[in-house]
Amino acid sequence: KIALAMGLTDRPPSIPVVAIAKPKPVDDLIASAVARESKGDYKGILADMNRAIAINAQKDRLFYIRANAKAELGDRQGALEDYNRDILMNPKRAEAYYNRGNIRYKLGAWQQALADYNSSIKINPQRVAAFYNRANAKYNLRDKQGAINDYTRAIAINPTLLAAYSSRGWVKYEVGDYQGSIADYNLAIAMNHPLLSKVYSQKAFAQYELGNRSDAIGSWRKALSLPNMMPDSLLGLAIALYLQGKQEEAFQFGAAAIRTDQKLMDVGSLRDKNWGQSILKDAVPFLQTPRMRAIR
Repeated sequence: KIALAMGLTDRPPSIPVVAIAKPKPVDDLIASAVARESKGDYKGILADMNRAIAINAQKDRLFYIRANAKAELGDRQGALEDYNRDILMNPKRAEAYYNRGNIRYKLGAWQQALADYNSSIKINPQRVAAFYNRANAKYNLRDKQGAINDYTRAIAINPTLLAAYSSRGWVKYEVGDYQGSIADYNLAIAMNHPLLSKVYSQKAFAQYELGNRSDAIGSWRKALSLPNMMPDSLLGLAIALYLQGKQEEAFQFGAAAIRTDQKLMDVGSLRDKNWGQSILKDAVPFLQTPRMRAIR
């Protein structure tokens, strides 16, 4: 009674109601996509983004995330369409231009890829990959000096980018800067480039064009001692040895080169590979010898 008089009851108090915000479905789907990415579940990401876009097609990043998933799944056209949608919604996302540029590059649309890399770099001038990939696009568009400049800018941002040294070294070789080419290859070698055989081989071609045949022979021999040997190394070494009078060894390496790649018998094919003028000139008499012409 006292309790009742005081307004108390013997009934348990009611459970207080706490307002809990219900997570937004689209945000849940984005979180799911992020979790799936660490597992490489791009089909799952695609399904999540399809659902999210069906709920709210105006939500930022949805088309960008779906585009990335489509690109990973090999749907390049679908990825392009989604990157286009994302860029229309958010023209300041540097990654969207960069990723679209990569798709266009793979499709051989180098001029369009270049435009995308330009846009990406304008927004974020510190993305090293954008400069490196733009250099590759410029190279394919025959802007070799522009390619060299962009490889240099990539190296300035990341001095340990080994691919930039070897790529710049090759373009320098093509424009006749053989000393600069060798310098880049030496830097790549000093940093233990993962494709050392290729680097030594390309260095040898530059040395040959400078008339340093003995040095070229040493570089080709080193290239052949490493994994992932190039058939061009075999033929380059054969030609250099032939001119030094070491004919038997030259024919052995020459035969090994042709048996690996029959196209190496064609000087036109060597020219298409951008072999230098000096070694092309010396290749003709060597390939026309009876020993070499008899190889099948």
